[in-house]
Amino acid sequence: MELHSLNVPIIKRQIATNLRRYRREAGKTQEQALACVGASSVSKRITHLEGGRNLPSEADIEALLVFYGRSATEVQEMQEQARAVRAAPTQRQLRLPELPANFKQLLDLESGAVVIRTWMPLVIDGLLQTEDYARGLMAGHVSGLSAGEVARRVDLRMKRQEVLWRDEPSTLQAVVDEATLRRCPSGRDVQRAQLAHLLRVSERPGITLNVIALQDPVNAALHGAHKIVELPIPGDPGLVWLEDRTGGRLVEDADVIDDFLDVQQMLVRAALSEEESRALITKMMGEI
Repeated sequence: MELHSLNVPIIKRQIATNLRRYRREAGKTQEQALACVGASSVSKRITHLEGGRNLPSEADIEALLVFYGRSATEVQEMQEQARAVRAAPTQRQLRLPELPANFKQLLDLESGAVVIRTWMPLVIDGLLQTEDYARGLMAGHVSGLSAGEVARRVDLRMKRQEVLWRDEPSTLQAVVDEATLRRCPSGRDVQRAQLAHLLRVSERPGITLNVIALQDPVNAALHGAHKIVELPIPGDPGLVWLEDRTGGRLVEDADVIDDFLDVQQMLVRAALSEEESRALITKMMGEI
C-alpha cells in the first residue's frame, strides 16, 4: 500500500517494523546498531525505535539503514515517512476526546486495518452500531456523563466506521451472539433500526456477519469479546484487542494472535451461515 493511503499511526508503526526487520535481515545486534548511531550508553534507544515508542531522526535513519545495507531509495522513503509523522496534527489539535492510551492506540491502528475480525458476545461491535444504539450504550455505560460528552463519544464511534466506507475499505468478519441481537439499550424502535442496519451492511462486499444461535455452544470464546486487527505492514503480525470496562488491552504476541485466529475460525464454523444469519435477523425484526 502506498504511503499516501496510510494513516499516521500506521506510518509510524511501519517505520518501527522496518527498522527491526532491516536489522535482523542484516544480522546485526541492537548493541551494534546503538554504536552505529553513537548511542552506546543508551541501552534502550534502539528498542524504543523498533517498538514505535520514539520516532527516529533523519540522521539516525540514514546511519542505521546504510549500516544495514539498504538502498538510498529506502533511506529516502523512510525519511519521508518520518517527516509526514512529525508534520501531522496532534490529538489536542484535532480536538479528540480524552481516551485511555491503549484504546487510543487501537483506534489509530484500526483506522488503517486491512482486515478486522470481531467476536462480541454482549454488544454489537462499534463498527456496526447505529447512532441511536451507540448513544444508548454510552449513556448507560458510565453514570454522570454529560450530554455533550455522550455526543462526543458517539461522534467518534461514527467516525470510526469510515474504515468500512472509504475508497479501500477494511474487510470485516463479525461474529455476534443471538442474545446480543435480542438485547438493546434503548427500546424496540432502536433495536429494530439496529437490526435493519446489520442487514444492510451485511450485504456489502467485504463485510461478513455470522450469528451464533442461542442453542449453539461457544466454548472456544468463553474469555469474552475480542478484536483481531491485520495491518498493511509486511512482517507485522497485527494485534488482538481484549475489551474490559477500563478500555481494554492490546496483545501483539504473534503466537497469541495465531491462537485467537484459530478461535475466530471455530466461531465462524459454529455460527449460522451468512444467509441463515440474515434470515434470523429478519425473523427477529418481525417479532419486535
